[in-house]
Amino acid sequence: SLSRSLERMASGIEWREDTRRSVRGALTKPLFLGAVVLGLLVLVVTFLVPRIAGILSKSGIELPLVTRILLAASAFVKSFGLPITGGVIVAVVALCAARCTERGALMTDQLVLRIPLFGKLIRMAQAADFASLFGTLLGSGVHVVRGLEICRNAARNRVLAQSVDGVRQAVLRGESLSDGLERTSFFPGLVLRMVAIGEQTGQLVQSLDRVTAYFDKEVPRSVKKLT
Repeated sequence: SLSRSLERMASGIEWREDTRRSVRGALTKPLFLGAVVLGLLVLVVTFLVPRIAGILSKSGIELPLVTRILLAASAFVKSFGLPITGGVIVAVVALCAARCTERGALMTDQLVLRIPLFGKLIRMAQAADFASLFGTLLGSGVHVVRGLEICRNAARNRVLAQSVDGVRQAVLRGESLSDGLERTSFFPGLVLRMVAIGEQTGQLVQSLDRVTAYFDKEVPRSVKKLT
């Protein structure tokens, strides 16, 4: 069954790359727009508002509360702009350095999954990635424990890798695959239900294929909605 296994592997790799590409695209566009808006905001607060403030101060009129807050924010940024910029640079460097350690990488991956809106999409894409790869491995004749080990090593998110390793340990202790997945609290309810049904009916590969087919439609729909 080598040719069939290679075909499944090729289609699985193609599906995972398409999913990752769509998720990266969904994350890149808002981040780019946010950076542009932030740059314009800094430009307005540091250059435009101080000039307007001079004109308003000479007029002698009482300014509204919102205007006074804006002027105070402009003065704060103008006075502490360099320390704030330095602090941001230090934070970015510290974050990059933390990802070089196993514990730091795990903490940053946990933070990524907690980002509002984006975290849910990333978690869904990671679960879809696991279901696709695990189904491909089982369909190619790889046994469950070895398949979980490969999925753990292939996971790009440390939280997913840790969860899959926990499932692997649970299976080695004699527990069912669905119970191990449920204990991690990482995977969506659909994955848990379909895996449980697949174990009960002896059609685990087919159940994982159905999960992959569902995510094949749901992930692009979520990406489009978020964008």
